[in-house]
This record gives sequence, structure tokens and C-alpha cells, in this order.
Amino acid sequence: MFAALNVNLIFSLILGQLGIIINMPFMLTQVVSGAGLIPRPILPEFFKAMSNIPPCFYAIRADYNILYGGNHTETLWLQLFAIGIVTIVIHLIIVAFQKNKNPLVDVA
Repeated sequence: MFAALNVNLIFSLILGQLGIIINMPFMLTQVVSGAGLIPRPILPEFFKAMSNIPPCFYAIRADYNILYGGNHTETLWLQLFAIGIVTIVIHLIIVAFQKNKNPLVDVA
């Protein structure tokens, strides 16, 4: 959940309130491409390609592996962790550029 929220927050940090409008279709795409509702083999090609980007797919697959048995659960958790780390780095870069864009003005 932490990784998914951070991925969605990227658009809001860059674009402000306009980013929230962009987030809505992106979140819906994440839910469908996560393969929790519809199995991945029957998803359209767009959603199959999108399932590799957001963290929703990795979290859902890992949960299914834990609940129903499966292999490569550790790999899914590591991929989810890597996405979380990458999003934190992206957040730090965005905040650093936003702080440098608005320098403080000394009032004397």
C-alpha cells in the first residue's frame, strides 16, 4: 500500500491539483492490470503491459501466493520493495527541484 500511494503521489507532486485528475485513470488502470479481478492471460494487451509498472500487480500476486500457495513470492516482494525505493527517490528529486525553484527571499 505504501508503494502504491507513493506511485500515485508522483503526479500530484509534479502537477498539483491537476495531478489528481491524472491519478484517477491511472489508479483505475492499476486496479484492472493488477489481475485481481480478471486473470492476466485474458487481459487486453494494454493492461498486460501496464501490469509491469505499478506496484498493484506485485502485491496482488504475492497475496494470492500466500493465500493459495504459489512460488516466487519472495521475488514479487523484492520487486514491490524496489518499486517503493524508486518512488521514494523520485519524490526526493521532485522535492529538491521544487525547493530550488522557489528560493527564499531575504527581507532586510
